[in-house]
Amino acid sequence: MRLVKIAHPNCHALISTQGAQLLHWQPAITEQPVLWHSDKAFWKPGLPVRGGIPLCWPWFGKHQQPSHGFARLLEWTLTEQRQDADATYLAFELTDNEYTKHLWPYAFLARVHMILGKQCDIQLEVDCNVNTTAALHTYLRTGNVQGTTVTGLGEQYQDALQGLKPCSAGPALQLDGPVDRIYTTPPNTTVLKDTSFNREIKLDHRHHSDLVVWNPWHEGEHHLADVNAGQFQEFFCIETAAINRPCTNRLGVSISLPS
Repeated sequence: MRLVKIAHPNCHALISTQGAQLLHWQPAITEQPVLWHSDKAFWKPGLPVRGGIPLCWPWFGKHQQPSHGFARLLEWTLTEQRQDADATYLAFELTDNEYTKHLWPYAFLARVHMILGKQCDIQLEVDCNVNTTAALHTYLRTGNVQGTTVTGLGEQYQDALQGLKPCSAGPALQLDGPVDRIYTTPPNTTVLKDTSFNREIKLDHRHHSDLVVWNPWHEGEHHLADVNAGQFQEFFCIETAAINRPCTNRLGVSISLPS
């Protein structure tokens, strides 16, 4: 598996060309990474890597195989890598081939653009003549997920733990058990407050119709072969997504640590 290592005055980062997946991003202003990846992650070509920001495309969910689409499992082409005083800029491309057409019989060109500096910006761009669904499956690093509060998710969600039952939400989310929700009326900005690390993580979403939040808790992590016992406490997934409304040609998120 090919990895691209970024060392810039404003941040350190690590990207896998499989899936054009950002695995690690740590701006210089913080002692802790902003993204989480599992100590037990699979590092084999063709298997998903647990953590960072996997790309779910051209479908989200388990209704087709492979789960969450093939984009995160395939080798992307690095087409641009440059730096300036502010950030490192990268671009990746994936196009249809015999393998993808066997799974999904459509032509496409997908691009992922990354800007990695004091902030992290990722944008998916798709040239395709068929509706798709997508998510930027962001694993945020937490000191202890039970000490986090998340605001800016929206007022309505579908609870995947109850068969996508429609539910109403309060203004803030604090976890005390497993969560798997699709928020269907999301604002553009979400904030995670982490008391353990004494920091806030801000996510600005673009071109999205939904936000997904997920944490398996004690019960769920035992079913995950690539997660060690107790690691559920180390992350909170907040996913910029286009699920209930098909993905347009773009989907993006910017992540920052407000001062």
